[in-house]
Order: sequence, then C-alpha cells, then structure tokens
Amino acid sequence: MRAVADVIARNAEDLVFIQMDAILGDLRAAGIIQYQEYLDVMEQSTQKKLLLLQETLPRRGDDAFPKFLECLRQRRHVVLADRMEREWRSLLNGCGSRSIAGDEEPSGGNSVATSRAADAATPTPTGNTVTAPNGETADDTKNSGSQNPEKNPVQKLKELSEKNGWGQPKYVDVGESGAAHDKMFIVKVVVNDKEYQPPKPGKSKKEARAIAASFCLESLV
Repeated sequence: MRAVADVIARNAEDLVFIQMDAILGDLRAAGIIQYQEYLDVMEQSTQKKLLLLQETLPRRGDDAFPKFLECLRQRRHVVLADRMEREWRSLLNGCGSRSIAGDEEPSGGNSVATSRAADAATPTPTGNTVTAPNGETADDTKNSGSQNPEKNPVQKLKELSEKNGWGQPKYVDVGESGAAHDKMFIVKVVVNDKEYQPPKPGKSKKEARAIAASFCLESLV
C-alpha cells in the first residue's frame, strides 16, 4: 500500500518525537514486525526506525497500518494518529485500491505524486522526509522552499498557551546521561502550573525541549 508509505513520509517530522522504541515493541508483540527485525533496528537511529516502518507496514497486510495507529493512540499520540488516519483514508478514497496496493502503476510511474494530488484538500506537513528521491537513504531533509512550513512542537505549544491564557511554557532541565561525546538530555515543561515530563531523552537540549513540548501537546488532547 503506497498510501501507507506516503503518509509516513508526510508525517516524518512529528514521528521522530513519538515513543518509537515502545511502539516498535508493540508492533513486534502484535506480530506486525518480526523479532529479528526488531532486534536489528533497536540500535539504529530514529530515521532508520522510521524507514523500517515505511518499508514494512505496507507489506504486512491490511491490518498493519491500523494496528500502528492503534499503538500510537495507546501511547498517547492521539492527535498524530488521527491526522495520519485522515490522510490515509483520503488517499485510499482518492486513488483506488489497485494503484495504492501496487497492482497497477499510474501513467508515468509516479504513484506518490498521484496520491498527493488526490489529497490536495488535506494539509500536508512539510520538512523531514524518510527517504531521499532515489529511495536509497533515510536522510532528514528540509523543504526550505515551502511558504507554509510546519511549526515545531515548541512553537505550537507556545501559541496554544497564549491562546488559552496559560502564560509562557517553562522548560526545566531535569538531567543528562551518557558519555561526554554522546550526552542525552531530559527536559520537562510546565504549562498552566502542570508539569509534563516525557519518558524519552533528546540528543541535545533543543531536541529535548521539542520532545517535552510534543509530549505536552499530546497530553493536553
């Protein structure tokens, strides 16, 4: 199902902030990801894990992607799961099952472009992509030419707090771990006098703040 890979690529910028290891474990327990695949990818980067999802979920049957969405919701990534499901269903309705499943190539062989055109009414997040145009890498690229770039979680949380009169979010450094060349940071955020501390660390304080903001946004839903 090309629609699944396309939706994952669209939402890559937000997917890097989910509880990736836990969700991969959930998918392994559900039989969607094989045990050896799970072991092989656990020591890899987040981008490699995203690439595994993008390559594996479309090949594991009609129930694989809905199960992934269920795992997202169980891990409190409800907003992201709902958005991905809307985009996925829109692609299914717009493109037809044969071309999405890969049984028939659209004219010119550009099925992803056809899928995107059919989903023009759905807002498309910009920024990170899981695979390069040649499909060989999982580099994190930026769409610098976009006129409406996707706001990062820190900015989203700031705007939400201002809108609701909660004041500015306060980020607090909780701690750090790891060797000097491989530090990991935990940051919590205080919004409306409530603390939100994610279970996942970041590789920098900036990334840790983004993770905290994303966790807070999911919790406020």
